[in-house]
Amino acid sequence: MTLADSANRDEALRCLKLARAALVEGNKAKAKRLAEKSRQMCRTDECDEFLRSLDDVTEPKASPSPTHERQSKAAAHTTDTDNAKADLDYTVDQKAAVERILGCKDFYEILGVLRDASDSDLKKQYRKLALQFHPDKNRAPRAEEAFKAISNAYAILSDKTKREQYDQYGEEGINPSRRVSHQYSRGFEADISPEDLFRVFFGGGNSIFYQPGGSEYYQMYRHPHHNHHQHHHHRSRHSGNHGNTSEPSPWIQLLQLSPIILLISITLLSQLFAQVLQPSPIFALQKTGVYTEKRETQRNTLTYFIMKSSLEELKNPEHLAELESQVLNSYASKYREECRYEQMYSRPKDRKSCEKYSELTSRG
Repeated sequence: MTLADSANRDEALRCLKLARAALVEGNKAKAKRLAEKSRQMCRTDECDEFLRSLDDVTEPKASPSPTHERQSKAAAHTTDTDNAKADLDYTVDQKAAVERILGCKDFYEILGVLRDASDSDLKKQYRKLALQFHPDKNRAPRAEEAFKAISNAYAILSDKTKREQYDQYGEEGINPSRRVSHQYSRGFEADISPEDLFRVFFGGGNSIFYQPGGSEYYQMYRHPHHNHHQHHHHRSRHSGNHGNTSEPSPWIQLLQLSPIILLISITLLSQLFAQVLQPSPIFALQKTGVYTEKRETQRNTLTYFIMKSSLEELKNPEHLAELESQVLNSYASKYREECRYEQMYSRPKDRKSCEKYSELTSRG
């Protein structure tokens, strides 16, 4: 039985327990509704038998003695009221998803990515999971721990240095002061809190989640320094005023982007200098760009192209002989690589490059 199946069965049995309590109170309609909900979650013999017994009940049961009634109501209240309220706040799937995250063994498994995942893969998975497990959206037990684990995993893996340390040494490489542990949500190791990381991706201090099944949306504000939630109901999804959302200053945004801008600038400059300092080849095997002057080698009549500016230089016999030797080596390398491919994928009679390579090497 999977974790999700086990969670469904537990929720179904709890719902069946509420149904029996409702029947004791004489509320047959409520008992039937709860029993049917239990069967939808996980069908059990107990639930089927209870529903069949309901069909035979035409009137509420006779009221028990006052003492017995008070005891039954007190027991139902202490054991089931809180559970019934919690059942309305989250779904079985949400609870199972939280348990799956908390059961993961490493950061890659938490985000659901491979070890060679790119930055864009990490961002895509974080966006998806952060919205799914944010405490304002997921009210299942320990959902906040799962949200912190997801944020922590992304913060570590998106940092090149920390990711290298984690790949090499594990969690101990990120924070040597504490032993290796799978409690990823404890002691947030990144330089940014889970809530701040969420705001970097989605902006502002308000998070808005649409509640299915109605025409209104539910806006939940989470203050960065408090754990309580303030709830505001709005009748229209298109209301023009969503509250006083704090927007980060443009200067702060620019400061946050400055390392990326600097890195891009350095990369572009290094590529530019490499192109300037690296001398251009004197010939090409195909007519491209500035290589427009067609020529052939004297020995093997191999075609190559040079720049117009090189024509004067090649009047020197020594320079010409050196150039044609380089052309020959280039063709030999080209045919050798093509021959390797043909030997793997072509029939012997179709291996043209192999024939050309053999012909070149035999002539010397």
